[in-house]
Amino acid sequence: MLKKVASLLFLLTLCLSAEDKSYVFEAKGKFAEDLKALVEQYSKDGKVDITVREKTEESSKRHKSTTQTILSAFMNDDAEALKYADVNQGKTLYQNDCAQCHGKNADENSYTVPHKLVELEPLKIIELLDGYRENYTGQFGGSLRLLMKPHADNLTSEEMQSIAVYIYSIKNGKDIATSPISSSDNQEENSNEAKSSYLQ
Repeated sequence: MLKKVASLLFLLTLCLSAEDKSYVFEAKGKFAEDLKALVEQYSKDGKVDITVREKTEESSKRHKSTTQTILSAFMNDDAEALKYADVNQGKTLYQNDCAQCHGKNADENSYTVPHKLVELEPLKIIELLDGYRENYTGQFGGSLRLLMKPHADNLTSEEMQSIAVYIYSIKNGKDIATSPISSSDNQEENSNEAKSSYLQ
């Protein structure tokens, strides 16, 4: 049996009108037990659907290992810029917030833009998301800014990193864990990438 750690992961799915929202909470110790009891009681009252998952040491190690393997494919500077990424968090965020327009494998676009997300490097994806979030003049992203800004506004920098690394893991397929690309390959790919915006 796996050794259980004290932290609990709560996934609450609230249905508000036509919109589905999910919230993830991580708590430890007595507070975690009290919170778990509270949300389970609330769920029994029929007000919310809830899934409670207990984190195990093995799952935590596996998640960290997967992310570290993916990050090992980058040059040191890039890996440093992505150090807060969590590929599993990125997968959840991407599937909940991005896949509807950008496709399950980040290879579709619901709107006319020249590049698919899977074609972009992680730092470019972060730059674009940050541009939507931080550009106050309203010029960034053209007409798509009205669609993208609310999504970007809801993301932390760490979540942006996680989404970008997850998209990179899609791009490189299942073999990334066993044969990540070398830093020199990645550097060459970055230097050949057009310096234009995703939207140009």
